[in-house]
Amino acid sequence: MTLLLLRNEIKSFFLAKTHSPDIIFLSEPKTPNATPLAQNHERLGYVSFFSNSPHPPALPSIWCFTKASSSYSIALVNSSTQHLTISSSASLNCPSTFITAIYASTSSTQRRSLWQYLCSPPFSNHHPWAVTGDFNAVSSAVEKLSIHPINSPATSEFTNMMISSGLLNIGFFGSRFT
Repeated sequence: MTLLLLRNEIKSFFLAKTHSPDIIFLSEPKTPNATPLAQNHERLGYVSFFSNSPHPPALPSIWCFTKASSSYSIALVNSSTQHLTISSSASLNCPSTFITAIYASTSSTQRRSLWQYLCSPPFSNHHPWAVTGDFNAVSSAVEKLSIHPINSPATSEFTNMMISSGLLNIGFFGSRFT
């Protein structure tokens, strides 16, 4: 299974066409569903479409497109304005794998509900779980490029959540600062 996480919807349309990943997460599209990837997802082979917009007319901040497969099934597990969690199961005898895509609030106060979710997900911690996305938080000053100092309490909360949830930072590809 191939997974792709993108922030640019037009670029994701072309990457999906070129690389054909099984799952695409698109964060921060800031557009309604009438856009190239949403309009053409079935033509590209993506039969399932999930978003985290629980209350229209709010625009979704995370979209998920999945391909049909006879070797695994995908289901929406949970979502909020800051995350979308899906499960992937290869068969009835195999444990599910969970994937959570994050696009966290820029407000440290609003991120607390996301931190609570990540520390107590609605599934057993004995299942494989990948968490990816934009946490809008830093764990140290070297992760921030700004004339303003880092928010120490918010940094501590983020670091404590990472420790409590057992999440590990495995790095990234791309621009260091966005």
